[in-house]
Amino acid sequence: MNLAKEIAYLLYKHNCVIIPEFGAFLVNEKKVERNLEAKFANPKSKAISFNSQIKNNDGLLANCLSNKYQYSYEQGVTEIKTYVNELNS
Repeated sequence: MNLAKEIAYLLYKHNCVIIPEFGAFLVNEKKVERNLEAKFANPKSKAISFNSQIKNNDGLLANCLSNKYQYSYEQGVTEIKTYVNELNS
């Protein structure tokens, strides 16, 4: 299982994906910017940031894993903990 791929998928649907005990990825949407005098326009875009202080488990990632891979919620949490241990080492 590629947990990074699951996180990327969730970021398309949600503005925040928390990896329990590690941190959260936050999506900031930028609106269309246009300047008629300078004759330029920037399209709508998204910027992703990371906040290591948000560590509470909101259940989103574990529920996604349990639904996709037919795990129990607890097995999803265990997979996330394994992934976090790998990231930290």
